[in-house]
Amino acid sequence: MTSVQKEADDLTESVMAGQINQSIWRDLITLTKPRIIMSNLVTAWAGFFLAVKHDAAGWTWIEWLLMTLGSALVMASGCVFNNILDREMDQRMARTQHRALPMQRMSVTFVLTYGILLGLAGVSSLYLVNSLSAILGLTGWLSYVWLYTYWLKRTSTLSTVWGGIAGSIPPVIGYCAVTNSFDMGALLLFSFLYLWQPPHFLALAIRRREEYRAAGFPLLPVVHGVEATKIQMVRYLAALIPVTLLFYGCNFAGPVFLVTSIVLGLYWMYGLVRGFGPIEEEKWAKRWFFYSIWYLTALSVLLMLGW
Repeated sequence: MTSVQKEADDLTESVMAGQINQSIWRDLITLTKPRIIMSNLVTAWAGFFLAVKHDAAGWTWIEWLLMTLGSALVMASGCVFNNILDREMDQRMARTQHRALPMQRMSVTFVLTYGILLGLAGVSSLYLVNSLSAILGLTGWLSYVWLYTYWLKRTSTLSTVWGGIAGSIPPVIGYCAVTNSFDMGALLLFSFLYLWQPPHFLALAIRRREEYRAAGFPLLPVVHGVEATKIQMVRYLAALIPVTLLFYGCNFAGPVFLVTSIVLGLYWMYGLVRGFGPIEEEKWAKRWFFYSIWYLTALSVLLMLGW
């Protein structure tokens, strides 16, 4: 072998090794579902700064940083465990079959260790803020991993309802990181996120119902049909709109939040009601799924600003 050939082979091996390392890092990040973490962190920040605006005494940026880091790590751990528990069903769905575990790019033992370490680091970070935040983080993790993923997602159409507990915890963690107490502000934040989730997720469930059916998930549109699902979406949104008004009524938000929440909420309701008429169902579900994300982001930012 000439020196030129050897250098070429060494370069090829180095490139391949680099590609493998990039693939591993990409899988490690993907396992944590960073988009879910980011959207939930926005609500955690909303809860934190809502508490600051309402009662600014006794908070520091270190607490904000620890709350953010701890919340992100706990959510990342929950998502990793979600990947482990759903790995066989993920093989049956087009949008999930290329994940690391279904493709066997990583071992279950390795991913399990990864998830445990993330969870321990997350709860520890929250504990450095206060014990209530750590308890809330652990509660959210347990409800997402065991109540939702392990049990209800496989057995009941109520998975969306009870699974909403986990998604409602991040803003409460942010709020309690400042107040160290569960009061009316924490209750409003929990109710806001809890009632927002069904019309948000059920839009996705309608759009992907055949994939969920093939994977064996008994979601509402799979078991009871699209019409019944739309009715539930309207009911939850009808309960959500008055809750957003209570933020203003209880002096947790300003007039900009009040007007915006009414306008965005009523427009969302208009869109859901129109869904009972002749529509392109997939296009309709996609539109209002993404609208729900913008709705949550806009109101969360307004809560942070105290407007």
